[in-house]
Amino acid sequence: SPSACSQQRSITETGANNLRCRKSGCVEVILSEQENNEVECEGMDSRIDMFAQILEEQYSIKFTSHSRSTRGPVRTVGRISSGSKGRLNPRSLLFHTSQNLKESLRGVTKAILDLDGNLSFSLFAGQIIGVEGTFTSRTVMRVSKIYEPLPLSPLKMPLSRILRSDDKQGAQKKCPMTIVISAGPYTVSDSPDNYQPFFEFLHNMRMEKPDVLILIGPFVSQTRSTRMSPQAIFSAYISKPLEVFCSISPKTTVILVPSLEDKIYQPATFPQGAMTARSLKIPESVYSLPNPCYFQLSEIGIGVCTVDLLEHFVAEEVTRTPKRDKTTRLARHILGQRSFYPFSPTSHINRDITMTPFTKPVYIKQAPDILILPSKQSHYAKLIDNVMVVNPGHLTKSQSAGTYAKMTVQPTKGEDVQHTSKEVHIGSRIQASIVKSTQMFRW
Repeated sequence: SPSACSQQRSITETGANNLRCRKSGCVEVILSEQENNEVECEGMDSRIDMFAQILEEQYSIKFTSHSRSTRGPVRTVGRISSGSKGRLNPRSLLFHTSQNLKESLRGVTKAILDLDGNLSFSLFAGQIIGVEGTFTSRTVMRVSKIYEPLPLSPLKMPLSRILRSDDKQGAQKKCPMTIVISAGPYTVSDSPDNYQPFFEFLHNMRMEKPDVLILIGPFVSQTRSTRMSPQAIFSAYISKPLEVFCSISPKTTVILVPSLEDKIYQPATFPQGAMTARSLKIPESVYSLPNPCYFQLSEIGIGVCTVDLLEHFVAEEVTRTPKRDKTTRLARHILGQRSFYPFSPTSHINRDITMTPFTKPVYIKQAPDILILPSKQSHYAKLIDNVMVVNPGHLTKSQSAGTYAKMTVQPTKGEDVQHTSKEVHIGSRIQASIVKSTQMFRW
């Protein structure tokens, strides 16, 4: 069982406010300090220039400025926006390029895109793409081809490195690693102070004893009305039960990630900082991380964004004859745009104007092995481009039980010793499932 495993694993999280290192059960957690406290915005121009280099490397072609004076086909890179009010419309697409790519455009950095009728596409405001086409007028570019950035791929892990780690950890490392992921709300709609679903969930986890338990907000939903303050509710119904849980299950590492729907944040802004442990009385053995966040669990990279990206994507996307389902398209867009929130501008969230999609907390430099994206849309767990993408659903749905996700990361196999030069993706060792909480809850 997982409880029999006493292997030492480490979590490294970038984006925390301070530097901490401590052991919690069988997992050693290392949180690293941000380089500085100021928001470092790369700027739209530098981001477009960066993607121009990425696309040139990926497609082995040269992108130059789009120019109204050019008669022949041109290629360029820029950002999509709407030329009209409201939702993005394929008939009014604006294309913004950078100062470095507008050299022959006479100081103008945007044009209107006219998409060829035979093109298959999936576009949204804020997306950066490459286009190829010809100018049919001074302001309109007829697009014949779209170049989307290929999604980031997780690093391949050499088996020799994994096996060396196994040797250091001993035979106990051969136990599978279990990860349970749950997203709020944790109460039923007609009883805002009734956290019985959460209590019973923790009781079930005490029986299962997972290695890692990731709890995602909302912990105190904005839809709840009660006389207690949000901080008092969290302390009484979340922190206190977790303290009991951690004392009974000390080998389970607990991680908390907030949600924009948490009433604790007034007003809520994105990105969100980690919940303050002292004011909310979060147990010392529990790790509070920001939203979004990226951390490593031994050799496993995990990314979490609690914004309902799938719902936003469905509302923002304009598409024609898409080649993939919406969940796959979203995952590829997130990893292709290198951002936990690639949409801009948006009315879906109250985003702090000083925190743009190009700041460190939102920017993705390395594809995770596991990408957690809670959503009200249908729950799922699927391997997409070697990344295990998971929507655990919500633990409760109005007045009924919901779902949560359970993962098992299998250890390296004995026969792999003969193939130590081989490189593999961690995703191939992950088994994921969505668990219905109906049978577990009795309220």
